[in-house]
Amino acid sequence: MKKLIFLIAVILGAFTPGHSQELPYIQITGTILDKETLEPLPFATAIVKGSYHGTMTSATGLFTILAKPSDTLQFSFVGYAPSELIIPEGLRGGRYALLELLEKEAVVLRELQIYPWPSPDQFYTAFMGVNLPPSETEKTRLLQKELVETIRSTYASEKYYDEQWKNRQLYELTGQIPANHFFDPVRWQEFIDGIKKKKGK
Repeated sequence: MKKLIFLIAVILGAFTPGHSQELPYIQITGTILDKETLEPLPFATAIVKGSYHGTMTSATGLFTILAKPSDTLQFSFVGYAPSELIIPEGLRGGRYALLELLEKEAVVLRELQIYPWPSPDQFYTAFMGVNLPPSETEKTRLLQKELVETIRSTYASEKYYDEQWKNRQLYELTGQIPANHFFDPVRWQEFIDGIKKKKGK
């Protein structure tokens, strides 16, 4: 019975705060500012290094995050050099405040050399001589033009057969005999013009 009571006491003692080996979380509230202007940096990030636990600053640069002693906080913002802060292991207490200053990151660009044109005429010739690829509107217009030309050329070559087909359909539906264009001067003129065009080619 005494052994059972001792075992229960050990189990209950393992779950009490005084015997817990887990370090308590600390609530850290702070502000991220520009180091030069001391202006707040909105939507900057503050995360616990090596984890997915993090947050973003408000429009006034304020943030709140939970971390443990010995954790490393990482602060970053676009255009600024990132910084880190290690939480001391000896901290005791539930809340702390801090002020983090980020410094703008210097970006070194490669050298760009600009040369003047010898004369305005050469400048105009160089730019006007560039053949730019056709735009989508121009491609559509050219495609429509080619389609119309194809339809016209096809109709011109198939015009005789098309008229013959129409005459047969007219005769089958109405019983009327198609008109004879042998003595039609207009048709003879078209026939002669067609021969002249062929000879001209």
